[in-house]
Amino acid sequence: MFHQINWLKQRWRLLLVLLTPLILLPLPIIGKSSQARCGYIVLILTIYWVFEAIPLPVTSLLPLALFPMAGILPADIVAPHYFKDIITLFFGSMSLAFAVETVNLHRRIALFVLSFVGTSSKWSMAGVMGVTAFLSMWMNNTAATSIMIPVALAITNELEQHSKVTANTIHDVLDLTKEIRTLPILSNRSTIMEFDENKYKNLKKGFLLSVAYSASIGGISSLVGSAPNIFLKGFIDNQYKSTIFRINFLDFLLFAFPTAFLMLVLCWLWLQITYNRKELFTFRLDTETRAAQTNLKEMLIKQYNDLGRPKWSEICVGILFISLILLWVTKDFSVVPGWKIIFRHKYISDGTVAILCGILPLILPNTNPFQNNWKYEPIVQWIHLTKHMPWGALLLLGAGLVVASAFQVSKLSASVAHALRFLAGIPRAAVIFLVILISGLFTEVTSNISTASIFFPILDSVARSSNIHPAFLLLPCTLAVSMAFMLPIATPPNAIVFASGTIRVIDMIKTGIVMNIIAFLMIFLATTTWMPKIYGLNDQTINIFFNINATSFNRTR
Repeated sequence: MFHQINWLKQRWRLLLVLLTPLILLPLPIIGKSSQARCGYIVLILTIYWVFEAIPLPVTSLLPLALFPMAGILPADIVAPHYFKDIITLFFGSMSLAFAVETVNLHRRIALFVLSFVGTSSKWSMAGVMGVTAFLSMWMNNTAATSIMIPVALAITNELEQHSKVTANTIHDVLDLTKEIRTLPILSNRSTIMEFDENKYKNLKKGFLLSVAYSASIGGISSLVGSAPNIFLKGFIDNQYKSTIFRINFLDFLLFAFPTAFLMLVLCWLWLQITYNRKELFTFRLDTETRAAQTNLKEMLIKQYNDLGRPKWSEICVGILFISLILLWVTKDFSVVPGWKIIFRHKYISDGTVAILCGILPLILPNTNPFQNNWKYEPIVQWIHLTKHMPWGALLLLGAGLVVASAFQVSKLSASVAHALRFLAGIPRAAVIFLVILISGLFTEVTSNISTASIFFPILDSVARSSNIHPAFLLLPCTLAVSMAFMLPIATPPNAIVFASGTIRVIDMIKTGIVMNIIAFLMIFLATTTWMPKIYGLNDQTINIFFNINATSFNRTR
C-alpha cells in the first residue's frame, strides 16, 4: 500500500495532465456547441492553473493551440493577445523597476526613510512597511520583499544584540559586587536571557510578516503594482470598448491607494498587538531602550552614509522614475483631458509612457559622458534584463485576455449569464461581499493572475445577468485576489519569509486570518463608498451603460 501511495505521489502531476482532458472529454462531445468546446478548454486551463500540474507559463501557452483547434478563435486573432497594450505597460514598468534595483536606488530610499521615521521597534516596523508598500507599488512584490528582508533583519538583529550585551553587562556587575542573592529579580540569568530571546524571536516574526504583508498590500495601490491590476485594464478595454467605462492610472490610484493605506495602518496595528504588544502601549522609555534606539539610529545612518553620494546612474533612473509617475497621473483626468490631448485621439496609452521610460535605461549611459576616459555602457544591459524579466507573468496576462475573448466569441458568457439569473434578486452589497470572499479564499491556493483570469469572464456574466455594473464586481475582485496572507504557498512574499525558518505555518495562519478579514472589509468599504463616486456610477449612468453594452453585445452574437 505504501509503495502504491509513493508511486502516485511521484506521478500525480503527469496523471492530472493526461487524465483531465480525458475525463472532461464528454463535455464537447455531448454538447456539440462552441460554448461546450470553450468550456472544455477553460476547465482544463483552470485545473492546470489551480494545481500547477505543469508550470503556469506553460499552461498559459496552451490557448495558442487549443482555441484555434477547437474552432473558437483563429490563430491570427489569438496570438496578438499576448502582446497587447497592457503587456507593454507591464513590460515597461518591470523594466524601469529592474533599473531601480540595478542602480541600488531602492536601498537608498529605504535607508533614507528609516533613518527619519523613528528608531523604536514599533515605528521602525511602520517605516519598513511604508517603504515596502511604496516599492511594491512600482515593482513586483517578490522584488520588494527580497529588497526589504535584509533591512528588516538588520533592525531586529541590532535590537537583539544590544539587549544581549546589556543583559551580560548587568550580570557581570552583579557577579563582581556579590549581590546576586539580594536581587532576586536579576538572580536568575537564564530567565532574563530566555525572556529576551522570546521577545526578539516574536519581534523578528512580526518584522518578517510585516514585509510580506505590506508587499502584497502595496501591490494593489497602483495600476502597475501587480499583474491582476494590469489585467483588469486590458479586460475592461477589450470587453467594454463601446462604452465609456475605462480604467486609467489616476482613477485606479484614487480608488486603490486609500484602500491600501487603511489596510496598511490596520495591518501594522494588528502585528503590533500580536508580536510587540508591550512596546505598543509603552510611552515612557527606560535607559536601556533609549540606548538601543540610539544604536539602531546610528546603524541606519552609517549604512546610508556608506552608500556615498548618488551616482550618475541613480540620478538618471530617479528622474525617469519620477517622470513616469507624473506622466501617468497627468495623462488623463476624470473631467478634463491631460497632456495626451496634444497627440492624436486614442493614440497614447499608459503602456506608451511605460515602454518609453522603461527602455531609456537600456539606452542612457551608466556614467557621466562628460568625464575623461569615458566608455559607453548602458545603465541596464539587455542580457541582464532578460534574466530578471517575469516572462511567465507576461504569458499569463496574454492567456487571460484570450480566455476572456473566447468567452465572448463562443457565447459562453451569455450561457453563464443565463444560468446566473437567480443573482438578480440578491442585494448588490451581498453579491459584492460574496465576490470578495470567494476571490480572496480562492487565491490562497493559486496565483493571483490565474484567479483573475478565471474569475473575470464569470463576473462579466454575473454583471450582465444581475444588472450590476461590472465595476462593482471586477474592481473588488482585482484587489481581493492579491490579498493572500494565510499560507506560505499563497504568494511569493509569503514563501520568502517562510523560507527564513523563523516563521511557522501556524504563525502565518493565525496572523493571516485576521489580515484577510481586515482586507475583505476594507475592500468592501471602498467598493460601496468612494469607488462609485470616482467612476461616476449612479442609477442613470448604470442604465446608460447597460443599454449601450446590450446593443454592442447583441451585435457580436
